[in-house]
Amino acid sequence: MSLLSAELLTKSYRGKTVLDCSVELPKGKVIALVGPNGAGKSTLLNIAAGLVRQSSGSIALFDDVEPGSQAARERIAFVSQDMVLHKRLSVRQTLQLTESLNRNFDMTAAERRIEALGIDLKSRVRSLSGGQQSQVSLSLALAKNPDALILDEPTAALDPLARHEFLAQVMQAVAETDVSVIYSSHSIEDLAQVSDHVTLLAQGQVQMNDSIDVVEQGHALVHASLNELEELDGVEVIEVDDAAAVGHHLVHVLDPKVISGFPVVAPHLSRIILGYLRNSKMQQRHTRKVV
Repeated sequence: MSLLSAELLTKSYRGKTVLDCSVELPKGKVIALVGPNGAGKSTLLNIAAGLVRQSSGSIALFDDVEPGSQAARERIAFVSQDMVLHKRLSVRQTLQLTESLNRNFDMTAAERRIEALGIDLKSRVRSLSGGQQSQVSLSLALAKNPDALILDEPTAALDPLARHEFLAQVMQAVAETDVSVIYSSHSIEDLAQVSDHVTLLAQGQVQMNDSIDVVEQGHALVHASLNELEELDGVEVIEVDDAAAVGHHLVHVLDPKVISGFPVVAPHLSRIILGYLRNSKMQQRHTRKVV
């Protein structure tokens, strides 16, 4: 069973296409969704959460569940950077309101999680720090007992400590349940710590979609000249090392034996992602110049 499957999925605003992709995301994984600003990440997640309708194409959750349907709302939980919490309500009132809207809501679990974080249930939401508000939003989402948790930049405005605490709660939930997670963030280091699958969007299209182990094994920093690399079969140069004529170029390689004659360094996931992001940025600049 797949967590999300999309076929020829597009979304356009005022004639501009911001998403145009086909992708399948596996169930039971923590999926890092990465890409530059404007890549289509939030658009894809908003469509999956049923908050936005696609312009064309198809998308399904859990193989056959339509986003936005009653079945989807009961099985997924969504937390975004723009957390919608009523500032004048207390934390307890916020829990009660959420319980009234979700029949599977576990009030006891939500209260236990929030109190364990040192947050007073009698406190007004507006009196909480940004990190505490994000933890309340996450607790509300997890108390729905979802099959999938969709996180769209939920820690973007948080300091490093609050971000670390939020991630710790996500990983605790993953360890305690079989919840699948799609996590979009610009903090590549954070995602690399908690994810086991990575999907990279650039200019609305999928550039990478695989397990982190496969991604890391399929890339290398090769100390060679560009001419030497271009003569090799099955080697795609992702990012050029401009520091020297013979540099450590980031390449995608299908068969490691092809580059066995060169000095090779195994790159970390964050280095690979940065290489793709810089490559996408250069391609976007080139496209603009051509147009």
